[in-house]
Amino acid sequence: RMASKSDSVAAATATATTLLNYLIKRIKEQQQSAADSNNDDENKIATKTAYYNLLKAISSSKKDDLNATDRSKFDSSLFEYIGATINNSVPILKWPFVRALEYPEHYRALLGLPQTLEQTRRWLTTISHLKCKEIMKNLLSYIQERIRIRSEETELLQWVEQVLVYMTGHGRFKKDLQGYNLPQQSKQSVREILNQIRKLMLAETSAVKSLAASAKQQQQKGAITAVFIDRDIRLEEEERQSRRGANFASHIESALEKKKEFEPN
Repeated sequence: RMASKSDSVAAATATATTLLNYLIKRIKEQQQSAADSNNDDENKIATKTAYYNLLKAISSSKKDDLNATDRSKFDSSLFEYIGATINNSVPILKWPFVRALEYPEHYRALLGLPQTLEQTRRWLTTISHLKCKEIMKNLLSYIQERIRIRSEETELLQWVEQVLVYMTGHGRFKKDLQGYNLPQQSKQSVREILNQIRKLMLAETSAVKSLAASAKQQQQKGAITAVFIDRDIRLEEEERQSRRGANFASHIESALEKKKEFEPN
């Protein structure tokens, strides 16, 4: 069993490392081929796909297979290429980072990559509110499709909620946002999708409570148990969401501060 666990860890680390190295290769090739405008779109798609594949691999790995130390290494390696541009224009990774928010399968990975998450937040503040709204609408569509197919997606919804709350800057002082404040219209678009996601979460919570009550009814012959999904549950959910958002923002800030401690002056 120990050997099997060791193999699982090695496989997850090797896969993520290979995908990271390929992404870095794509970034460098995109910089080198800047003069060839004919391949520009092709190179952009290849870089974006490489980044998405890396996020998917990290998201799908078991927690123990890619621990915090491993994820931190991947995060730092990614961050080294944040400033990579073509002809000193738009950063190569800007749109892959921002567009990655369209896909719910990326969110678990982002929670474990604090520098990547923060850079995504910063770049999200620089795009038009129409683009932000488009990304959020696409995200909701993909989530609804996944729920239609798989039904149970509680964890996924929680991961998406945490990231989107972080994108709004909730739970952080304005000075900590370092000038990267999400414009009001974009923030509204994110909050609208957050509300939709929370409704889906509440629906799943309600379904679980109903099933539990039904099972209890069957165990207690003759007992009549009514299930009320009312204001108390909604208040409990709102308080949980608020605490989660503040705690997660604090966690990310702490992780970013620790990174700074080890950076050369």
